[in-house]
This record gives sequence, C-alpha cells and structure tokens, in this order.
Amino acid sequence: MTKRLSPEEEALWKANTKDVKRLSKTKRPPSPSRASPRRTPVKPREANLSALRGTHVPSSSFGKKHFRRTRIDARFDMHGLTLQTAPEALARFLWEAQTRGFKTILVVTGKGAIGATHTLRYHLPQWLQEPPLSQLVCAFHHPAKIQDGGVGAFYVELRKKG
Repeated sequence: MTKRLSPEEEALWKANTKDVKRLSKTKRPPSPSRASPRRTPVKPREANLSALRGTHVPSSSFGKKHFRRTRIDARFDMHGLTLQTAPEALARFLWEAQTRGFKTILVVTGKGAIGATHTLRYHLPQWLQEPPLSQLVCAFHHPAKIQDGGVGAFYVELRKKG
C-alpha cells in the first residue's frame, strides 16, 4: 500500500527532482578504458619459495584435496612471539593438542617481511622437521586456505598419541 503525497510534499518532490534525468534502458558495454585490465598471476619471489621448498612432509592423506573438508581442531597464533620464545611455546601447544587427541592444527605465523629469513614463517618448517616436534608432526602444508590465513598460516597434522 502506497501513501499519496500531499500537495506540499509533491511540490517539494518536483523541486528536488527537476534536474534528474532517467537512465537509458539499454545497457552499454563497458568502454575499453573502463574495462578491468586482465590480471596475470603474480609469481612469489624466489626468496619466499626457497624458504619453503622441500619442507612439505609427504603424506598420502594430507594433500590439497584433504583440506577441502578439513576440520581444524585447534589454532595457535604466533603473533607477538619472538624467534627465541616461539619454538618452546609451539612445542608446548602441540604436546597439549596431541594429548587431547587433536588431529589438525592451524598455526598462524603471520606473513612477515617478504623474503626475510628472520621471520617465524621462514623458520616454522625447520622447527617442525627437527626433534622434538618431528616426533609429534606427521605432515604440514603451506599455504593455508585464504580464510584460514593464506601464506601466513600452516596446517599441521599431528601423529596419534601412542
């Protein structure tokens, strides 16, 4: 149900809309200058890849398809930790997660400086492959899905306690 405008409201409406022009009903294709440029994928810098190259621990159950349905049991955010305090805090967290029977952990390192070797993201794969963490971890995957942190996060699959 619509309300009829009073004569004063109608006069006010006409005064305010007298300069308005109706849009054409036909849609025009975007002009070439306005069309979005075709984007080419940006390749990661070689320095970033060298830090992570060869760090994926192969596992038949831990491929890209695995992550479409992966349920993250716990998250560990390393923001605020230093290179000196992070390995111990990570180890404590992963031991506790394994004790509780968790399977998949999301470890958020943050993106850090591109190509920098003094970041948590750079050192995490090394920490996961060395004792004592290598006894807990059966696989890890980087990068995580965008909604889980992208290049600033890792999925870590824990071994069953036993």
